[in-house]
Amino acid sequence: MIAVILLYLVGKEKDNVARYIDAVAIWMLYCFLITEILSVFHLISITSLRIYWFGFDIVVAGCFVLSCRKHEKRFLAGGKDRIRKIIPLVFFMLVMLGLALKTMPYNWDSMTYHMPRVFHWLQNGSVAHYATNIGRQVASPVLGAYVNLHVYALAGGNDLFVNLLQSVSYLSSGILVYAIAGKIGCSTKYCLIAGMLFYSMPIAFAESFTTQVDNFACFWMLCFVYLLLGFLNMGEKIEISYRTTWRIVILSLSVAFGYLTKPSIGFGMLIMLLWLLITVIRRRDKVFPLAIYFVLAGVVIACIVIPEFLRNLETYHALASAGTGQRQLIGSGHWRYVVVNFVKNFTYNLPTVWIFDSTNLIWKYVLRFSRFLGVDIDDPVISEDGREFQVRDPQNYGNSTAVNPVLTWLLVGCIILFVFYNCRKKWKDIKNQYFVMACISFLCFCAVLRWEPFVSRYMISYFAVLCPALAGQMELFFGNSAIRKSKIERSVVPIICFLCCTEMLGMFYYHGKIAFAQSKSNGYFVTRRELTESYGKLADMLEQRGYSNIGLVTGGDSYEYPIIAMIENYGKIEHVNVENETGKYEDLGFIPDIIIALNYDGPDYIVCHGQEYKQIEWLGEEVSVLTKG
Repeated sequence: MIAVILLYLVGKEKDNVARYIDAVAIWMLYCFLITEILSVFHLISITSLRIYWFGFDIVVAGCFVLSCRKHEKRFLAGGKDRIRKIIPLVFFMLVMLGLALKTMPYNWDSMTYHMPRVFHWLQNGSVAHYATNIGRQVASPVLGAYVNLHVYALAGGNDLFVNLLQSVSYLSSGILVYAIAGKIGCSTKYCLIAGMLFYSMPIAFAESFTTQVDNFACFWMLCFVYLLLGFLNMGEKIEISYRTTWRIVILSLSVAFGYLTKPSIGFGMLIMLLWLLITVIRRRDKVFPLAIYFVLAGVVIACIVIPEFLRNLETYHALASAGTGQRQLIGSGHWRYVVVNFVKNFTYNLPTVWIFDSTNLIWKYVLRFSRFLGVDIDDPVISEDGREFQVRDPQNYGNSTAVNPVLTWLLVGCIILFVFYNCRKKWKDIKNQYFVMACISFLCFCAVLRWEPFVSRYMISYFAVLCPALAGQMELFFGNSAIRKSKIERSVVPIICFLCCTEMLGMFYYHGKIAFAQSKSNGYFVTRRELTESYGKLADMLEQRGYSNIGLVTGGDSYEYPIIAMIENYGKIEHVNVENETGKYEDLGFIPDIIIALNYDGPDYIVCHGQEYKQIEWLGEEVSVLTKG
């Protein structure tokens, strides 16, 4: 965080938002490079990362001191007025960061693969693929975990700060939404409405207290859109220049970092790039500069993604594992399946407390619609693993399942406004252009993403891009003098603000209750209280008997991280008897003193690396212990 602030202060860009994007991009590039380079030599450790970050901060601080006088004048100009205006935002940010620090990692993904992979990388001194019974520890996108690897190491192997990545990304994304609204011509009032719509998005708010990566991916998506609008708003054609080259490099980094964080946002980026392509063709920009910048962008993106591609090729013989790629896309191109899949994804966010029994009504009508088209609503091609279709309750603020009714109903209303009123305005109005492209991105994404019970997580970036579009459409509509005289705006805007505030109160209550109810003994088990006793017994046993090397045998996605966090004295913790694609990396020379079996359904003994281990105790829910027989 110190590095980002210093990089921002050193930046020369007059646009404050662009300078912040530059700072984060350079910070992320440095984090990425030292991770990959140290990984090659198995030198990732608490000491090495502290040295490299301390050295980086010293260098950037020195650059700032050298240019301090220039920046001092710029920052102090109008400082009092600026500070007075942002006091409410600063207060909101401090509350969010405080809750993020207070909340221990507790969600399923954090316990099964987000935090365990960080631990294993630090233990191995490398981010190379390793043997694990939980395949998602290796298969899932890596960039967010890279950042938390550094955070975890700088804190001395403590998880106190790991939620900050998502929390800071959430807060930064709200500012970018505000800035994008301004970029498409919204007044300050509607820029604030766009920011409010984002900050009151339940799923984005919920994820800001987790180690998930969707808010982080959203940040890169918004960086991409903001920079792209800079090229779309240019009065002149794209020419080769230092400033344009720098913008292209940062734009390319946002694409690469976004892909390594969450590949699903690449679909929206592609649609936005098509908008730029159409614009430069209509503007008749010169081909040569465009070709040069296209090649430059390709080289930058390739350099960033190649290391992970090489690891995946070695493990999966593909650029990505099937579980994080093809499996998440719709499995049929037939129009009926596409339509039903779209309806399932879109209606997921419609339930609201302001419509009586809306959850049940939506479920019934979607089911009838799928039957009308002759499609099995739970067919695996449009439902992950053939899971039963569900419609979530509107006040469910969970970090994987929260719905976003205010944004979705407002989108429906703005589409109606656009069709019957706003589209009559000139197409050259960038508000209309942006609205159309944002809608196409979101609606197409709903059609191609295979439905799953946690689908709203993937939509955070697309909803964020929609927030300025919705604000822009409202401003176009209410900007009409006849409508202004009818005082419709004075009624509708307060209602929208009221709905957003209502959501915020509900979210603060829900997540505040979780944060302040946690303790070290039960914090990791907020959503699975039944595991508290068995894991507590396991931690006591391991501490009392002094086992050093620990082997893990797990069935499916098991709660691995609490074992790591609750045990203080151990030698190594490694997965053994691995039977998936990562089994080739298993250390056959590792002889564990004890084997912990989680969700294990096999016999009461295990043969590991030539040694037989017998079950000595079953500790309760999902946990058993085996020692050398």
